[in-house]
Amino acid sequence: MSLFQFKRKKITDIERQIEENQQLVSAAENQLRKFKLEREFAIESQKQVILEAKAKLNELRDTRTLGVAVRSVDPKGQGKAIILALSAVLGLMAGTVLAFAAEFVSKARRQGLSQGF
Repeated sequence: MSLFQFKRKKITDIERQIEENQQLVSAAENQLRKFKLEREFAIESQKQVILEAKAKLNELRDTRTLGVAVRSVDPKGQGKAIILALSAVLGLMAGTVLAFAAEFVSKARRQGLSQGF
């Protein structure tokens, strides 16, 4: 291989590398443009959300109290006795269900062990 052919091959290799690098740069620039567009869209979306929130805040009006809050003389609602009675009944029912469940599990285990499971 002569010096001229060697240099020509080197130049060809360098030109090919330049083309490959230009393609990589072009692809990177395209990705950058796409990223910038997506970022701008996200920024505009956030600006819109902020504007909507500001509009809602502007719609709020000042409030004032019409009177001082006081405790009712005649309390309304369920009495303490009804709440305690209902709690006791529900507790007994839950305890009964748990007792039946425990007995069932116990019998199922005994029957499973006797059958070799």
